[in-house]
Amino acid sequence: MVQDQQDASRPYRLEFRYCREYLHALVEGEEDSTEISLSFWREIAEECRLRGYKKVLVEENIEGNISGTDAYEIGAHLPEILEGLLVAYVDHRIEHSALNALAETIMLNRGGKGKIFMDVDEAKKWLLSMDEPKGEQKEEQVEKSL
Repeated sequence: MVQDQQDASRPYRLEFRYCREYLHALVEGEEDSTEISLSFWREIAEECRLRGYKKVLVEENIEGNISGTDAYEIGAHLPEILEGLLVAYVDHRIEHSALNALAETIMLNRGGKGKIFMDVDEAKKWLLSMDEPKGEQKEEQVEKSL
């Protein structure tokens, strides 16, 4: 099943494909910024939670690139936005690779779970090979220690 989240007030188009083991999100647009990226990441995370997905494959095809400062800000916010989710990410714009790698490193260093790929099939293989993240682990540990 495919659901297109077209909204004229947004500078991007977001489409969801509901696979059995993961949500597949496709994002397209012309401009990018911290605000734009965080907006679509929030929508993706919300859809995952609404539908009960713990894994998500995100394909991005946005023409504009972000700055290094934007990459840092995005990477710093993603662990909170994507808490409890495992992300396989593919950007179809190779010129975005260096800044995507920066955001990925910051995200991982702050506890996020995911990986960047250049190929959708490789991203799918990796995502399907991984165990679902344990989003409630911190709370369970606290309860057990009480």
